Amino acid sequence: MLKDIAVHLDGTERDATRLDHAAMLADWFEAELTVLFTNLIEIGYIAADPVGASVEIVADAIDEARSAGDAAEARIRERIEALNRPCQLIRHDGTDGELREHAARLARLTDLFLAGRPLGPEDNGWPSLFQSTLFSGGRSVYMVPPDRAPQPPRTILVGWRDGRETTRALTEALPFLRKADRVILASVGIGAEDAGAPEIVRHLERHGVAAQFRSLPTGGRVSETLLAECAAEKVDLLVIGAFGHSRFWEWVLGGTTRNILTVSAIPVLLAH
Repeated sequence: MLKDIAVHLDGTERDATRLDHAAMLADWFEAELTVLFTNLIEIGYIAADPVGASVEIVADAIDEARSAGDAAEARIRERIEALNRPCQLIRHDGTDGELREHAARLARLTDLFLAGRPLGPEDNGWPSLFQSTLFSGGRSVYMVPPDRAPQPPRTILVGWRDGRETTRALTEALPFLRKADRVILASVGIGAEDAGAPEIVRHLERHGVAAQFRSLPTGGRVSETLLAECAAEKVDLLVIGAFGHSRFWEWVLGGTTRNILTVSAIPVLLAH
């Protein structure tokens, strides 16, 4: 069971959706909720000059960023107060690298970390922070797509393959799977025996999860096949293993994970 949940906010209008999803899950699991507000201070573009004027420019940039952060924090506090539930707010001001470290550390201290969709046409999803929490946090990351109303994940699809990353994701997803009405294990282009379906279904049964295995045909991108199945079955949550390494966006299982993180309209639970 999940006991503490963290969600990343950045002071933009997209905070509302992420916070609503986090509050819904915290209520569903009766978990503590922590909000991480990251206020980015960008000073890397300022070059040094021989007369030292850049020192004042950097100081002004930092002051301006912190002032903007104060205004954003005020908006976030208003949203938190509207939830009418206990919630801890943590704020960090810093560079991109510093904020990535703070996010990864918080992920290690909680059961679940929520973040916005890191890729996509909106191009504003903090991909570096998402990457850091996923690969350095050691726990699962729950991706909240834009403009998706929160609802308990009653139907869950697990993109299954017999591998370490998928097993990690399945283990992290167990609290969700136990509360779901339907659980589907779906492999693309792999039969039940090759996928180890009988064994993993029995394993889930021992954990109180009744799952059905489904072998999906090949014929396109794996990501498109999985998302099409999610749409057909009205899936509320997709669970996948995050295949890759530190150069996450350059190489991820032929692009399957990257494609899902770019276009998925439903929440995705990932673990590495």
